[in-house]
Amino acid sequence: MHLERVVLVLVCSVGVSSLGQYVGQTVVPRKSRATDFAVSVERRTLPNGLVVLLSPDARANEVAVELTFGCGALRHSSARGGLAHLVEHALASGPTPETDYQAQLETRGATDFNGATSMDTLAYTVVVPPEELAFALWVHADRLGRRTELTTQESLARHRKIVLQEKLMRVEDASYGAAMRMAFRYLYAKSHPLHEGVIGTAATLEAITVDDVNTFARSCLVPNNAVLTLAGRFDVDEVMRTLEGTLARVPRGADLPPIPKTGQLPATARHDVTEDVARRPRVTLVWTIPSLGADDAFALSLGATLLPVYTDGLIGMHVESEFVSSGPGGLFALSVTTPHPLDPAEPAANADVVLRNLTFSPMPADVVAASYHQFDQRVLASLTSMPSRAALLTDLYRETDGRGPLAPLDRHWNYSPEKLNVDTARFLKGTHVVVESRPTRPLPPRRNLK
Repeated sequence: MHLERVVLVLVCSVGVSSLGQYVGQTVVPRKSRATDFAVSVERRTLPNGLVVLLSPDARANEVAVELTFGCGALRHSSARGGLAHLVEHALASGPTPETDYQAQLETRGATDFNGATSMDTLAYTVVVPPEELAFALWVHADRLGRRTELTTQESLARHRKIVLQEKLMRVEDASYGAAMRMAFRYLYAKSHPLHEGVIGTAATLEAITVDDVNTFARSCLVPNNAVLTLAGRFDVDEVMRTLEGTLARVPRGADLPPIPKTGQLPATARHDVTEDVARRPRVTLVWTIPSLGADDAFALSLGATLLPVYTDGLIGMHVESEFVSSGPGGLFALSVTTPHPLDPAEPAANADVVLRNLTFSPMPADVVAASYHQFDQRVLASLTSMPSRAALLTDLYRETDGRGPLAPLDRHWNYSPEKLNVDTARFLKGTHVVVESRPTRPLPPRRNLK
């Protein structure tokens, strides 16, 4: 079998932390070593275009298998909002006993059978005993080989109901769900596939047909649009022999065009929403960034991680922030919940104070270093869990789009507070949506514990 092979990639950094430049500040020295983050990874590309990331670990007692396609919600029209997510559900397991992949895997000791859809990806994951890895690979190959046979009118109706229940639970009946719905509607025009979020609405889901599902699957769920990541206890040569008889036999599909860039807001917009579930006022700020390089995306992700560490709990506020990839660009969200506002303008003022801590001037070096120690623990924990390791390696590969080595897992130590401030401020001083959530339910009375 002819294939492209990229030998061992050592995912670690040999740089020295630039935090040491900050003279006069007490900075806790780095405790981790670059070698702590070293991971064995080998990348191979099959003739049909499927990229395979192999991370064997003889210490593990399981294998995480993740197949990720570059075809999330940004790949369908606004009239079919929620199509990618519905396809994920419809193809997870087929309607017949021979295509009930979840049941077949579970009888073989598989766990963590799951599917996920984001703005730009659709993925299936499962964790299996090492002796069942060949069957897990067969499942992925069988799903792709039958992808236009797995959906019937009856199964589509059933999955549509499941998706609507998921939307009720995660969006409609969730605390501050109204704020994110409002933000998406103003960030993305009605003609944009993300106008109603990743899940869509009852109307758009009802409009989706079996032909829509099959067309999407036929064009997007193809080997040359996918990354297969294996992490755990397995033999590389044996895996490659198994792939020859399974996923390597799935025909290549047509190459997909690049995901179009999302336009930026011409001006910052402010809106109010009422919240029936939440009880505390909140301000949500959301930026959509049309285009980002890998380094810029990491800076925003790092900033989103550090900001709550530095500001959460300040004068009783609860701070959350997140960066999400969206094709060529990304989405940055910051929310600040105020316990007892003195006046209607207080939540928005508090949000501005929180944002200034990331964009106005560099964070104190000691705070950044303390945050990096926490970040170390998070990354190292991800490496010890095979599903988390597989997901992390997939994300690192998608960052580079297959060009060059994977980024070092300890690269945060090479970000000084000044660099982090400059890199994030370039984007977060731009236009965005501000949504103020005003609860309709009063706060419960405070108890006197005396």
